[in-house]
Amino acid sequence: MQINPNDYSTIFYAGGHGAMWDFADNTELSKIASKIYENGGIVAAKFATVRLVWSTLN
Repeated sequence: MQINPNDYSTIFYAGGHGAMWDFADNTELSKIASKIYENGGIVAAKFATVRLVWSTLN
């Protein structure tokens, strides 16, 4: 399944033990979050802030 970030206004990363390993180097999640943010959307995390560390803007 393909995700089109233009179809979303928010992305929320839920935490937990696995988030540190599953989210940390996932470049696709980074691209999706960056695009949502650049489109004026919201990027949020609870106990999964490691994902935000690796996200960059264009």
